[in-house]
Amino acid sequence: WNLHLRCYEILAEDEGLLRCNRLEQACLAAVYEMEDVGMAVDVGRLHLGLRQHEELLMQHRLALRQMLGFEVNPLSHEQVTSLLFEALGLLRPEPGDRSVRWSHRTGKLELDAELLRSFKHPVADLVVAFRDLDKTRGVLEGLLTRQRDGVLHPSLLQHGARTGRLACRDPNLQNLPRGSDVREALVHHPGRTMYLADWSQVEFRVFAHYANDARLLEAYRTSSQTDFHQWIADLVSIERTLAKTLNFAMLYGAGARKIALILGRTYEEARVIRDRYDAELPSVWRLRKRVEQTVRARGYVRTWGGRRLYGERGREYKSLNHLVQGSAADLAKASLPRVQQALRPHGGRLLLTVHDEVLFDLPGEPGQRHAAALRDIRTALTEGYDLRVPLLVEVSRAAPSWERKVSCD
Repeated sequence: WNLHLRCYEILAEDEGLLRCNRLEQACLAAVYEMEDVGMAVDVGRLHLGLRQHEELLMQHRLALRQMLGFEVNPLSHEQVTSLLFEALGLLRPEPGDRSVRWSHRTGKLELDAELLRSFKHPVADLVVAFRDLDKTRGVLEGLLTRQRDGVLHPSLLQHGARTGRLACRDPNLQNLPRGSDVREALVHHPGRTMYLADWSQVEFRVFAHYANDARLLEAYRTSSQTDFHQWIADLVSIERTLAKTLNFAMLYGAGARKIALILGRTYEEARVIRDRYDAELPSVWRLRKRVEQTVRARGYVRTWGGRRLYGERGREYKSLNHLVQGSAADLAKASLPRVQQALRPHGGRLLLTVHDEVLFDLPGEPGQRHAAALRDIRTALTEGYDLRVPLLVEVSRAAPSWERKVSCD
């Protein structure tokens, strides 16, 4: 009890933390409902997918052996390292090269999918494919183990992620591979219809809120459906696909060398693109510098919901991403009690939240009653969040699974 009182004394001294605590308390009932209701799963589909993936893994292992003339374990870091840089003679990144990832624990080069694909070698591509298949196989096996009578009841952790996002475990339904048998196996509960409400580009809307750029805000005021990536593409005179990649790179504080690697351009080309970005959007450059200075001065950045996200000395360039992701996480949590309240009159239930997406269901088949409920859900997800830009939500219906869905817009 004394500890409880002391915690509230600390909260009372910081209005931001007090606001964050209220936010966390408000979504407790929604978290409990999602854990209790759970996600329905097609067990037969899981078994079929598991068998298919085991067969594909055998085929990929055989193809790798035929290609090389010897056996190699694609999951072994040591064997794959030796294969790529010694047997195949591919160029090994120099120690300290910031364009690739290095293990903080061991100091070894991390052979992630991005690096392996960059080699543009059939063996490296086959290793990536094998690892993807093995990951999906493990997920399918885990879901089969965890399901009870065709329902998965994950644990949702309010403080399981650094940014404040709800984390999910036992099983983790927030990190399921898309376009696979896994999401295909997550289906409607009997007698109910599952829907998905997804905020459109919410992180970049938060980004725009904090950047407070007059032209960008005007674009959002003119149309709530403004595509941030296309807007940047037009502004910087590049293709939308490149603009999207560039936007994420800028959000993560990437320098010109990293941008060059990501975009597949020369260092000079990447520097010109980045300089043009900063020149056209000086408010973004100022925001990035202001956030970095704030973290250097007090050690943390404060999110939309009042949460403190502490920075890492020497890595202050990541702080803008922390601010945006943390604020998006706060918005997602703030939306849960609103959505739950909007669902109640319609007999609806929360099922799961995955970052910017909320899954829920309604009794019976789609019809006029469902249409009224969906209008209330849209209102709950778009109004009253005190942002400089409007939020946009896209609603779809599982048809019949999480993987296959049809738009309700």
